[in-house]
Amino acid sequence: MVAGRFQGWSFGAGFFCTSPFDVFIFSVFIITSVGIYGNNTGFRIIPSGPHVVWSTNRDTPVRENATIELTRHGDLVLRDADGRTVWSSGTSGKSVDGMEIMKHGNLVMFDQKNAIVWQSFDH
Repeated sequence: MVAGRFQGWSFGAGFFCTSPFDVFIFSVFIITSVGIYGNNTGFRIIPSGPHVVWSTNRDTPVRENATIELTRHGDLVLRDADGRTVWSSGTSGKSVDGMEIMKHGNLVMFDQKNAIVWQSFDH
């Protein structure tokens, strides 16, 4: 899971369970809370349900043990548990060096010069 916090919003990226409860989508989501309480070890946030900002495979959910991989060729690939490719960013060979969740929940893949190669809000 990739996570970030920007101006009071917390974002995560990972597998999100949809209904029925045995299928998943890979998504960027907002993590919200409904309250904070104190105890002997400090404060804890009580989470509420995440809100999906963007997803790769809403129409083709995957099963448990699916994987998401940033390949050595720079392609972000989602595979179902049987190894079948469900989704790809199509960035193979485009010199992707890393990825990050930006403010407002935009998942960005960038090159060595920090230039944007791909971003979720365009897809």
